[in-house]
Amino acid sequence: MASPLPILRIGRLNIRMKTIKLTLLWRAVFSALLLTLIAACDSDDDDDAVDPEPVAATSIVRIINAIPDAPSLTLTVNDENFGSAAFGQVSGGFTSATGGTETMSIVYQSTDGETINFLENLTVPTGEGREVYILLTGTFATPISSLIDNPLTTTALGVQFGSSVNNGQAVDVYLTDADTSLETAVPAATLNFDGLSSQAEFASGTDYRIRITTVGSTDVLYDSGTISLQTSGNQIFLLVDYFGPGDSPFRVVSIASGVASSLQGEALPAAIRVANFVTNTPSVDFYFNDTNDLPEFPGITFGEYTDYLNLDAGARSINITPNGEKTNFIFEQNVTLVAGESRTLLLAGNPSSEDGVFGIVVPDNDRPISTELLLRFLHGSAESGAIDFYVLETGETVDDETPDIEGATLLTNINVPVAIGTYDLIATPTGETTVLAGPTRLSVDVGIYTIILTESENGGAPFTFAVREESLD
Repeated sequence: MASPLPILRIGRLNIRMKTIKLTLLWRAVFSALLLTLIAACDSDDDDDAVDPEPVAATSIVRIINAIPDAPSLTLTVNDENFGSAAFGQVSGGFTSATGGTETMSIVYQSTDGETINFLENLTVPTGEGREVYILLTGTFATPISSLIDNPLTTTALGVQFGSSVNNGQAVDVYLTDADTSLETAVPAATLNFDGLSSQAEFASGTDYRIRITTVGSTDVLYDSGTISLQTSGNQIFLLVDYFGPGDSPFRVVSIASGVASSLQGEALPAAIRVANFVTNTPSVDFYFNDTNDLPEFPGITFGEYTDYLNLDAGARSINITPNGEKTNFIFEQNVTLVAGESRTLLLAGNPSSEDGVFGIVVPDNDRPISTELLLRFLHGSAESGAIDFYVLETGETVDDETPDIEGATLLTNINVPVAIGTYDLIATPTGETTVLAGPTRLSVDVGIYTIILTESENGGAPFTFAVREESLD
């Protein structure tokens, strides 16, 4: 009866013996592996060692569109698009880890959507960790391409200056602390048209300032205000043609990491004008801020455009009253005016109606483009309702064509690019073919046209188009 207990003890002993044997076996295997590794490390024979393959440094190529009369331009490689750049902007990038060169082209879109070659077979260096910009200058008819080629990765800040402005004027460029006098400063670069300085190292900071003068003079042509320099990498300050208010012959854009931006503190004026299409009111007065002083624009009649008013950039309060009634506000709006840009305030509606007067401040485009003309459409009729807008070539009808703008409502603001030619402008109620306004015949050969759908001076029908050819002086 005592036999089960010794059997249990023997079983435990067998289990322990097996565990001990397995442990010793694993220790032996581990020791052998360790000795093998040590022997390999101590070997003097390195002939069979395999080094890892080096990783090729990536490069990136982009275009800078600095051609003042060019449309948006697109970078292509092997018929694949790598981003577009409007004037003064930078395209997306083509990246490559392969050294050598790549053949690239620049294309643009016609007004009917056709892709057209602009510059072909450009040989561009790639690989080796480069940041390359194809700088496009000159005019659309006679373009010039050049390369800006810098290391892509760097811990230092490399600053360059360039000019795409072809006005025959050489300039000195100063980059100084914001409060440094030019009387004691030394130019960072002297530039002619299409000139590009070499890179120079600068410390990053937030209290710099760019001033540009004619060569040898301290009379300032352009003042950036206070600007910041980035911490490292490549930063290019490029002079480009200027189309805004004031007398500056150019402005400066900062280009870094594939992004072009204007300098927010630059000493350029803003501008605003008024287009008055308020019905049932003989004329209106335009005030900034309060109405204690005289109006900036007094007695604006129906259908009238004022001249542009140049002023400092910043926030303003707009107040509109019937002429001579400075306490009777029929429209109020806060607006921020931007340095170097012009704006138009469109006023429409009837102050005697339940909805009253409407207004919208829209940006103006004063840059002509060689490949297209711009029709800027504004819906300024409170009584017409939603409409479809057609720009028809000779012989076309609304029955056979798709609207250029569908479902436009009051204060809609849309640009329609067209080719040189003669067109009929027509508006219909949305989704219908009954003509509400037009046809108004328009022959265009250059520039920008503002087209406002409006109504009679007393409100309602007849609905018409007010067409204005903008001055591009």
